[in-house]
Amino acid sequence: MLFTKGRSRVEMALVGSGKFGFDQARHQLQDVHAHIVLTSDVATNMTGQTALLTAVALCARCFGLVSVSVPPGTPYSANLPITAETLEVAARSLGATSTDTEATHSIVIGAGETHAPGTTPVRATWQGWTALVSPAEDNVEACDGDIPLSGIAAAALAVGELFQKRRGDPLAGRRAQRIRLWSVGMGETDPGPESIAMLPRDIWLIGLGNLGQAYLWALSTLNYANPADVSLILQDFDRVDDENFGTSILTRPDDCGKLKTNIAEDWCLRRGFTVSRIDRRLDKNTRREDTEPFLAFSGLDKVTPRKMLGDCGFQYVIDAGLGANAEDFDLVRVNTFVDAEFSPADHFANQHDIDERTRANAAIGSVKAYKDAEAAAHSDQAQCGLLDVAGKSIAVPYVSALASCLVLVQAIRIISGYAPHKSICGQASDVDGIRSHLGIKTTRLLVGHAEAHQNNALHTTAPHSTYKQP
Repeated sequence: MLFTKGRSRVEMALVGSGKFGFDQARHQLQDVHAHIVLTSDVATNMTGQTALLTAVALCARCFGLVSVSVPPGTPYSANLPITAETLEVAARSLGATSTDTEATHSIVIGAGETHAPGTTPVRATWQGWTALVSPAEDNVEACDGDIPLSGIAAAALAVGELFQKRRGDPLAGRRAQRIRLWSVGMGETDPGPESIAMLPRDIWLIGLGNLGQAYLWALSTLNYANPADVSLILQDFDRVDDENFGTSILTRPDDCGKLKTNIAEDWCLRRGFTVSRIDRRLDKNTRREDTEPFLAFSGLDKVTPRKMLGDCGFQYVIDAGLGANAEDFDLVRVNTFVDAEFSPADHFANQHDIDERTRANAAIGSVKAYKDAEAAAHSDQAQCGLLDVAGKSIAVPYVSALASCLVLVQAIRIISGYAPHKSICGQASDVDGIRSHLGIKTTRLLVGHAEAHQNNALHTTAPHSTYKQP
């Protein structure tokens, strides 16, 4: 077979641009040695460690090699369920080495001075709920706040700058990108609380591919006082195939053939969460029972099942959708559906799933690399393999990581008594262009909450849920 089904969906972001052939795209990414430096000012900070480990996990899936420099002997103290005494060992477990020899690109995490090897190094920093990536030589404020979601977002933006640079974007690595997670798309009007006091507790996660796994990565970084209070239902029917490592942050190369729910369950149990599994599709018979979560996170990639989300009995559904082709692969859409006030069926009424064979033929007809391959191959077997590649949507994991932060923030807003954003839409390569619409504040707060550690608690008089499941 000329092209296999396992051809990376990450590489397709380059091929689909029309600038690269298949082999060129693979080499363009595999030749990257990304070096990540954690400066001493944030080395023991929970957000700093979360940013480092997120950047490592994303780079390991996008590029050929990733290495780290951290202050020697730094104890590992982030909340990700990784067995390690030191931060360097934790980074190694996610695929990092410790050498910066011949690094081609670098990411600096933190505001401290450091050597950054490679070309056009970028710096990732944060201020409270705001994540910033900028050229490494720019003057930036000292990092402030210990909100791990800001670390994930900063890491995602930084990896995105490296990826877009390899894709040929002349601005990548030379611009500043800033996203305000709490008030995304709304300017400076609401900086958000100084820290997180109440965290989402009872959640039904539907779809455990690249988005669903990114949700769990982000959820596990939150500073729960008692992780066992967190009750999750994990639902998916699918198994991992050989292309999922490149797109899904919890998946490892040896996971091929495993149920996605199994991988997610293992991660959650190691974090100390309470977990139930549903190893089947979401369908018209799916209904929550009285003791099950009122809050759902949706990571589905098809419209048809998403239309059913409003019929399952959830009070809130927070749904993320990503772009699928070379023009919009870094597009993020987040919708917060509130019971009957904003219905998934109505929102998706005029949208339909595109048959993968139709999408494949469209891709072959419009991209030079596909047309050249088609002309060079004459067997039905070769054409079948080519269609397998073209029929898959493009997925790059840093986009999912950014989307997960926006989804988690909506859940935190809900349980803290704030109106969630009804809709958020924009591109990871242009976060200043993200637009949002604030929803209606509701008093029907049925979702439960868990307490954060007191050293990360916000003392607030904002209303919040007191609902406790039986």
